[in-house]
Amino acid sequence: MRLLNFVKNLIILNTLLLCSFAHAEPMLNGIASHQELGEEQFIGALFSESISNNADTLLAATQPMRIELKILSQDGISARRFSRMWIDGMAINNNPELLRDQASNIVKFDTFFKGRLISGDHVIFKLTPGQGVDTYVNGILLGGIKNDKFFSLILSSWIGKIPLSSEFKDNILKVGDVGSALRGRFEQIKPASYRVSEISAWTGQAVASSASSSKAAAKSSAAMDSGTNVDASVAPTITLPPLVTDAPEAKSSSSKSAVKIVAVSSRAVVEDDEDSGPAFTTESLLARQFYIKELIKAINQKVRYPVTAAQKGQEGSVRITVTLDREGNIVKMVATETSPYAALAKEAQAAIKRAAPFASLPREVAGDTFEFTAPIRFTLMQKPK
Repeated sequence: MRLLNFVKNLIILNTLLLCSFAHAEPMLNGIASHQELGEEQFIGALFSESISNNADTLLAATQPMRIELKILSQDGISARRFSRMWIDGMAINNNPELLRDQASNIVKFDTFFKGRLISGDHVIFKLTPGQGVDTYVNGILLGGIKNDKFFSLILSSWIGKIPLSSEFKDNILKVGDVGSALRGRFEQIKPASYRVSEISAWTGQAVASSASSSKAAAKSSAAMDSGTNVDASVAPTITLPPLVTDAPEAKSSSSKSAVKIVAVSSRAVVEDDEDSGPAFTTESLLARQFYIKELIKAINQKVRYPVTAAQKGQEGSVRITVTLDREGNIVKMVATETSPYAALAKEAQAAIKRAAPFASLPREVAGDTFEFTAPIRFTLMQKPK
């Protein structure tokens, strides 16, 4: 009997092992370019074992997947802005319960990036079912989150209800139908070999010599070329999705001046990497994320589809980065993604002004000012005839 049980257990173990190795290499689902102020910031790609054009299917998937992006910005992207881009995307695309459940993992994720990403850098978020999500830059493992669900939080920033842009989301959901020129361009972007030692320093690792650095870079580049994972051991209406967290009523503009300073800029602001701000705690992170939900909801409630734009069938997305003081007054607005249709661009700015002043900054969030990005998408339910 003992021998029979042993054999049965051995068969079960072998079956589980075979299943664990049965996963196919993730395939290219789509590639998209992200721009701000007319300049490409990065080009990103999604790989999945089972490709799909359905965002909800991919967000709920429990299969090997990875997100890859290659930095294109000439000025690079500061660690603070890069991390906040993902964290704010998580905030506006996920419900409060999931954010609370993943708060400690998001805080940990924020510590991975310790320096400016520069043009050519290659970032990978890799999901291995049962093992969680690992983060790499240029083949160097920055850290891991031992929770499979964390991948969907990251991915929601790209293909959630409020993505980086409608066009970006559509291109990521191409189910492999990517033009050869775009695919070739993505594959040709390579990190500089000296970046291996610099990225290693983020993790406290030391690269022994320039020879070993070059070897590691070559290994990373070869893995990227082959598409394999790097081993780090070396309305008209406006489609504005409902938000779970209820926002308090916007303060009456009569109680305060509506706007202290409003400046719509056409140039990006180069951030100071040293000005990274205080590290998140679980409390400050959640306060920030829920506050952003309140801000977006308050703005959404003030958006009106311009009549002339609706009559002409004009649609599009606008993203405006807004800086507030602690009392919720607008200090600055920067249009990071505008629309070719002036009426839509103008209305996005006007809606934000109408929503101001916003609720005061939560006490858990440090700083004299608070910056967030308001994405507004104008979509007609019925096209004019």
